[in-house]
Amino acid sequence: MSIGLLLLRLAVGLTLAAHGTQKLFGWFGGPGLSATGGPSESAGVVQDGKAARIASRVRF
Repeated sequence: MSIGLLLLRLAVGLTLAAHGTQKLFGWFGGPGLSATGGPSESAGVVQDGKAARIASRVRF
């Protein structure tokens, strides 16, 4: 049972890490930091580059 939980935690952790690197660095075909603030700006939230970097790092 503990091996199964370990494998599940590794799979979930690696998936989340891959998603974070897409947002922050643009790896694995992601948009990178330059496009991270786009959805927030389209919703009316004005962000500068610093806010996009903080949001990306929190997700990573």
